[in-house]
Amino acid sequence: MPIVVCYTSSGILNTAFYGSGIRGWAPSENRYIMDIVIDTSSKIIVVGYRIYGSSSPESGKDDWIFRMNSDASTDSTFSDDGSFTTNVGSYWASNSRSANSEFIKDNGQILVIGQGGDYFTKKFMVYELSTDGVLMNAAMPVFFQKTNYNIANKVVRDNDGKFILAGSILHYSAGGSFGMLKIDSNNSIDTAFGTNGWITHTDQTATSSFGGINDLKVQPADNKIVIAGMTAANVVTIARYLNTTTTALHSDDFQVEHQVQVFPNPADDNLNIRIEDNSLLNEEYAIADLNGRILAKGVLNNPTSIINIEKLSKGMYFLIIAKGNLTEKFIKN
Repeated sequence: MPIVVCYTSSGILNTAFYGSGIRGWAPSENRYIMDIVIDTSSKIIVVGYRIYGSSSPESGKDDWIFRMNSDASTDSTFSDDGSFTTNVGSYWASNSRSANSEFIKDNGQILVIGQGGDYFTKKFMVYELSTDGVLMNAAMPVFFQKTNYNIANKVVRDNDGKFILAGSILHYSAGGSFGMLKIDSNNSIDTAFGTNGWITHTDQTATSSFGGINDLKVQPADNKIVIAGMTAANVVTIARYLNTTTTALHSDDFQVEHQVQVFPNPADDNLNIRIEDNSLLNEEYAIADLNGRILAKGVLNNPTSIINIEKLSKGMYFLIIAKGNLTEKFIKN
């Protein structure tokens, strides 16, 4: 059963919120909440989907947007009854849709992103709602397709006022993983971003399972994009991308968390190196400064190795493991 819960600042249920602190929907309604935002008037907007015809999400689903007042009562000024969908379908319909994320624009309009399609083909879906829950354009939703299977999970606005949709891109014959699409304020593809508006990072080690971006943020200082998610080979991943006409993955910012961990960071006299990938055991490492000078070398003999860095001056350094093509930054206090 989907629920929205409100706590006080003391961490107890706020009984002014729907009488109990909890608003829920009956399990029989088959509704799922994917994202929640609060607008400038303190109204709460949830987005998600409603399954119809079967308990399986792939049997068919409608996108679902619901707005409530700050006390969790239904906001009847929104789409007449507080609830909106672009799609009222049926079992195994070809127009199955899900709303996965939302962004409240400065003018109060709601940008909704997600997926649309049938069991075999899915596309990034985008539409906008007015403040009273009406589609801004009769041509909406707009759909974007890169491969057979495209699911937009999250949306953010960058420092230039453009929107980046991120999620899963699956190539049936070549693996599947990260996908991003950049659109302008008119919901048109920004073709200067990546390759014709798209960035994909394909994991060719798995051809039948999903990876994807679960969340992303734009750095305020430089407009770079930081994403977090999972590759199709089930590798937890953090990566940072440029956000320019030459958008590319920063190789020194790509971190596969299950391979190597460096801690504490910053460090004082000792640096711990934890190896999660046994293939890296007994491999050589090096420590280099910002000028590329090698200051120390050694071998990672154990799953957790302790490196003495007492003689290093304060500053930033790199731990380099050649075999895994891994470079980890650390700071010496």
